[in-house]
Amino acid sequence: MLENRYRLESLLGKGGLGAVYRAWDTRLEQWVALKENTLATADARIQFEREAKVLARLHHTHLPKVSDHFITADGAQYLVMTFIAGANLAELLASRGRQAPTQVGAWFTQVCDALTYLHSQNPPVLHRDIKPQNIKVTPEGQAFLVDFGLSKVGGGGQSTIAGAQGVTPGFSPWEQYGGQAHTDHRSDIYALAATLYAMLTGETPPDSVRRMAGEVLKPPRVLNAGLNVALEKALLHGLETLPQNRPASVDEFRQEVEASLGHGQVVTPSPATVAAPPTLVTPRETPPTEVAAPAPVVQTPRSSPMPVAARRKSPAPGWALMAIGAAAIVLLVVAWSASAAVAAKTRPAWRPTRRAPSPRPRCDPR
Repeated sequence: MLENRYRLESLLGKGGLGAVYRAWDTRLEQWVALKENTLATADARIQFEREAKVLARLHHTHLPKVSDHFITADGAQYLVMTFIAGANLAELLASRGRQAPTQVGAWFTQVCDALTYLHSQNPPVLHRDIKPQNIKVTPEGQAFLVDFGLSKVGGGGQSTIAGAQGVTPGFSPWEQYGGQAHTDHRSDIYALAATLYAMLTGETPPDSVRRMAGEVLKPPRVLNAGLNVALEKALLHGLETLPQNRPASVDEFRQEVEASLGHGQVVTPSPATVAAPPTLVTPRETPPTEVAAPAPVVQTPRSSPMPVAARRKSPAPGWALMAIGAAAIVLLVVAWSASAAVAAKTRPAWRPTRRAPSPRPRCDPR
């Protein structure tokens, strides 16, 4: 029993700097997760107190809520967080094997939302321990980024106090090693890319320090031929050893991955297209080079009538129809000219008629 309130029930995980327990909150009567940090130094205490207060102010759908913190008499520090039921990605990988690209989209998007929220705080909050063990998926499919034991509050130019130092081989970037540990948001991008790499290939990437020394990272498509080129390119971009070569933000990395999964493309509907009912057959459109006209009627002897189907399969070519139309016009013009000439010959010539002058009245001299 801790603080006369939290009864430890089971160990959820253990690392070099502490452990995570499932505990029962006897006051609120609910399950909680206790993150224990056993590094009992003065710097560790300062770092713990500062970060616990910042984390307690965070509210996000895909982050556990930090509800309490305390330090025991022997110097052990505890964060009390919401207990998230479900399995973490490491457990899913062990039981089901590597995931298909279509399976990673849901949890990846939710974790990116949580990271973007953390990095947008003032000052920014860096998680610094992203790995399959720290991403839990509930039975309802909701993903949570858990375990803030190595989190760091502050910008990239601020070194990390000794109490918050720690690395996970294969998932921590090289800049997180050493006493100064000048990490920033791109450090979380590297760890997220390494997590995605492990879930898609089934293998943990080589340690970043060994990669800096010359060890080659296996291309993702060598380990999983089902990955497309765009997804492999996005993973390698996030796993660049130098921070300046990685995506500039979590949103940029998210867009690259989602586009490779087909989630980031905008589909433009086809204009003026009416879909026919499933039971109907949509007629094929007439090619633009043909003249859509009914087939001419072909008269055949009664003894051997041509089948109707044969007449439909042999329509007259377009140029023949045009020639027939032109000939008809010529015939009409010739007929009209001939009729006009005949009328001109039979019509009598017109001559002007002279009227006799009317007699003038004679004047009587009387």
